[in-house]
Amino acid sequence: MSGWLEGFEVVETYLAVGTAYIGLLIEAASVVCILAGLVAVGRVLFRPRAGSRGLLFLQLRLAFSSWLALALEFQIAADILGTIVAPTFHQLGKLGIIVAIRIVLTYFLNKDLETDARIKAKATGVKFGAEEESGK
Repeated sequence: MSGWLEGFEVVETYLAVGTAYIGLLIEAASVVCILAGLVAVGRVLFRPRAGSRGLLFLQLRLAFSSWLALALEFQIAADILGTIVAPTFHQLGKLGIIVAIRIVLTYFLNKDLETDARIKAKATGVKFGAEEESGK
């Protein structure tokens, strides 16, 4: 009987190590998303453009915010993965708070992105979302 339990502990250890490595890769993907957002901002800043400064700021926000929202999604996934193997109540409570905060941030970031995209579309004369489908 104790041999079976020892085997279970070995599997649990390997699972914990594996999820730690995968979590590290997911966190690295989050960092890559933020770096990609910075590159996107650089591309917006250094390309030739015509338009107002307000439109430039809007383009910069759209370029970076979308990548930041993706980075937050990766961070949520990494946090969830970090508590998969033998979580304690303390870890689960901490995870719940972190995920709730990140979900709220992502929600409002996506709302800002949608609003910014509508403003940009209106400023450039392009139809956006439901307006495009309804033919307005």
